[in-house]
Amino acid sequence: MRNRLGHGLAMPEGQSQDYVLLANVLDASRNASITDLIEGATLREMKRLQRKYNRGKKWSGVPVGALRPGRCTREEIQHRNEDK
Repeated sequence: MRNRLGHGLAMPEGQSQDYVLLANVLDASRNASITDLIEGATLREMKRLQRKYNRGKKWSGVPVGALRPGRCTREEIQHRNEDK
């Protein structure tokens, strides 16, 4: 099977077309990492949602301290350890 750019692509048996699409994207953007691709897709989705739900305007920012950090608090860790 060949990708869009004409390069040979050995697709593992049973893989879906998503595998071919990812290979094409990675091949087209040789210097981009997976993180760059995820970030770009996330930003595109954000802009799509802004157009759909917020009339194309940017959403206002979240005030500092309004969102909790991505880790458990000491109390949550303590309670989790007590349950064991």
